Amino acid sequence: MADKDILKKIAKDLIEKKIIKENLKILLGLSGGPDSIFCLYLLLKLKQMIPIEVFCVHVNYNLRGKDSVEDMEFCSNICQTYDIPFFVKDVRIEDKKGIQEKARNIRIDFFDEVMDKHDINFLALAHNRDDNIETILFNIIRGTGINGITGIDDKSILRPILNVEKETILKYLKSNKIVYRDDFSNKKTVYTRNTIRHKIIPEMKEINPSLYNAFENLSLSAKEHRKVAKDNFHNLFEEYRKDSHDKEYFVFDLKLLSEPVERLNIFFEMFFREELKIKEGVYRNALSELLDLKEKSSCKKRELKGYLFFTDYDRFYILKEDRFEKYFPDFNDIKIEKPVDNECIRFETIEEEKVPEDADIYIDLKESDLIFPLVLRHRKNGDRISGKKLLKKIFIDEKINKLFRDRIPVLEDAQGNIIWVPGVYTRKYSKANIRLFYIGRK
Repeated sequence: MADKDILKKIAKDLIEKKIIKENLKILLGLSGGPDSIFCLYLLLKLKQMIPIEVFCVHVNYNLRGKDSVEDMEFCSNICQTYDIPFFVKDVRIEDKKGIQEKARNIRIDFFDEVMDKHDINFLALAHNRDDNIETILFNIIRGTGINGITGIDDKSILRPILNVEKETILKYLKSNKIVYRDDFSNKKTVYTRNTIRHKIIPEMKEINPSLYNAFENLSLSAKEHRKVAKDNFHNLFEEYRKDSHDKEYFVFDLKLLSEPVERLNIFFEMFFREELKIKEGVYRNALSELLDLKEKSSCKKRELKGYLFFTDYDRFYILKEDRFEKYFPDFNDIKIEKPVDNECIRFETIEEEKVPEDADIYIDLKESDLIFPLVLRHRKNGDRISGKKLLKKIFIDEKINKLFRDRIPVLEDAQGNIIWVPGVYTRKYSKANIRLFYIGRK
């Protein structure tokens, strides 16, 4: 096929597969490099075939001095030539530590800002077929689970040239005398990805000329296995889950940790990624420690990426660390002289039965029956409910985790009567007129 026809073929394919539809507004990340320029010409071809709007965006990080400025000016000029709205952000990152992550966050925030402001449907990025192989190899080298070998796959982002080889892109640009910017840092093999691109992949092609197909088959197989793994994860999750709340805490039957290691590998890989949004790879280092929790005779805990993992009785707990400190703060006794808000509680007059959605720890009280001052405190030795059953015994009977027992608040009146232990005991009042919310620490 002649080079001049390649854009039309790709564009037609994108339309037929309904990847790009009429009346879409598309924002292209334009660096000025060969891939993004090729992608721009593809979008312009699409614009001739169906009604779409094209916008371009560029971020100048000023990391390559004069070259960075020239990249920005080049992108601006080509957009002006084709009457394409162009948005640019010019930034300087002073602290170079973790610069790739910082640059990525700046880029994503700016793209989102432009898309929101101009009601744009999709972001388009110019990843090509070679990038897909590089991503898989990069993930394998640094250590990955099954998700890392699925390749580039983000359905929220358009990748119109993901099936186009780099060689095809360069050949088209050269044949049509299309100018682009060349980032010479992409040729430096001190960077892992560049080593993969310029050394490893060419040698692999020598061994297997059908390398692209081989990796795409691997990627497809990984996606199929990931689908099965996801189904298995949801089955295990629902089978063993006892309680959960909005990514803040999860309670599972301890029998979960007795599942075969192979199933637990899948469970925690999916759990860390899908539920906790923790990067892949973390779970493998943690798995042996998590399994070790099951063998402890007394309550032990593990901390990992802002979460507490612990077991007690027949339960396995996963709790967001800052939620533990919020709802189970370590505080000195708080005296409540009258129904007035303080650092841990707030009062409201009861006007209807409906409980506010943001409050799940509360007690309804009758103000005239209360003996002030009330005291909010932690448990003491010898605490009894209604002067009878030991609070310690209730904690044991209710299988309250040992980590919680010394942190659960206890509300007593001026005569030392316990009137509330959230989640454990609540004294009932007829004709209650005020509602006390336990809000922990803000």
